[in-house]
Amino acid sequence: MRGGWSSRVAFIVALVASAVGLGNIWRFPYLLLDFGGAFFVFYVALAFVLGVPLIYIELSLAERFREPLRDLFNKKLSIKHLYLPSAILIFTISSYYSVVTAKALTSALSFLALPFLDVLAWLFVWSLGIYALFKGISAIEKLNDVFMGLLIILLLYLFFSTVDFGKLPALWQLKAVQNHSLLETFLVAISQVLFSLSVGAGMTYTYAGYMHKRFNPWHIAFIVALADTTIAVLSAFVVFSFVGNSTGVFVAFSALSKALMSAGGLPLLFLFFLALFSAGITSFVAELKLVKDNLTTKGVFLSLFVSLLTFIIGSKAVEFLDKDIVGNAFLPLMLVNMGVFIYLLYFHKGAKGKASKSITSRRSRKETKPRVAKKRRKKK
Repeated sequence: MRGGWSSRVAFIVALVASAVGLGNIWRFPYLLLDFGGAFFVFYVALAFVLGVPLIYIELSLAERFREPLRDLFNKKLSIKHLYLPSAILIFTISSYYSVVTAKALTSALSFLALPFLDVLAWLFVWSLGIYALFKGISAIEKLNDVFMGLLIILLLYLFFSTVDFGKLPALWQLKAVQNHSLLETFLVAISQVLFSLSVGAGMTYTYAGYMHKRFNPWHIAFIVALADTTIAVLSAFVVFSFVGNSTGVFVAFSALSKALMSAGGLPLLFLFFLALFSAGITSFVAELKLVKDNLTTKGVFLSLFVSLLTFIIGSKAVEFLDKDIVGNAFLPLMLVNMGVFIYLLYFHKGAKGKASKSITSRRSRKETKPRVAKKRRKKK
């Protein structure tokens, strides 16, 4: 049996760590600043109305079919290699996600004024990711414990020490740019929910496949959605406290760096970007795990190469990959994937309770062995 999570708590932390990332602290605030209060309402509602059921579906599917997404799709679907588009999309995300995570670490350590600090940060991100990936689930679990704990502590400190609670209602006064229709805002909110909660791409499915103990999918899905949404909202308020109405894909690095320096100096800047790095590294490792399980080790090192090119080109490459590629392809691909997940879980031939490799069936076989042994003893 392949290695798995040591406990249900470790499994929940892993799912939250996979979901909570740069999408919460970096992507959510700049989208909220761009699309306004309507986006906030849509996002929070959809996180529970849409996000929780979708997480449940992936968790239930993983509990039933204990195999990589690639094998599941190829064995159960008549169309081969249908897993490739989503795997390639996560491959693309990991390629620029690593650059943004390295940027957060560079910003946190900017006071060191080291030569080639940005290069060292990028190398550290990839070294940490590859180490955790090839050391297995136990290493990923330890990394999650350290950086998720650090993220929560830092974010709570930043929230209570920097946010002016008297200005919190101003969130509802944020107005979307006039060229954004309500429908566009709604679709962007759906995309962000899927992006932030890591549903549809198979990351939740991949991590759940390493959970060898029984669990309640509804319970875990709600915890993940609640934790992810709470951290996104807290992060947005922290960002709003400094950047005002500044917009752009790098809002957390440009205007925010200057604002943090003027408000609290180097300590505050260090704490915020360390929190951002902590959020990014756990999600990055989850992305690499999916790439390795479905595109093999070659996919991981190809992602490293693309990441290097993105790092060299800079912010324009990151913005192109995030907005033009992922922003346009993520929603339709994830919806297609969720359609496949629903089909496999509820409508595929033998979908109802015929997973011989499931946890329940394994346990039932174990439980019958002692009874058989007792009958044999009686005959003797």
